[in-house]
Amino acid sequence: MGKTAVAIDLTAIDRRELESLASRRRTAQGLAQRARIVLLAAQGAENKDISLRVGAAPNTVEQMAPPICRASPRWPSRRASSRRAAPDRR
Repeated sequence: MGKTAVAIDLTAIDRRELESLASRRRTAQGLAQRARIVLLAAQGAENKDISLRVGAAPNTVEQMAPPICRASPRWPSRRASSRRAAPDRR
């Protein structure tokens, strides 16, 4: 059994927004991929399964959810306490 992605609690609004980003044709592909990663993590999928489904390296999946959650002002309170903070990319 592989490592399960960090649990992410999404509101219905957040889920719809991510689903929209993941399915829109005009969304940048990197952003669409990140949205799919977060959606699968919210469903409780394992990192290895997520990486196979979205076509990303397992390393990418493990590092992807925390930056996505910090990008929206509505999500900081839902960050898991077990996540380590990523460096500020300014």
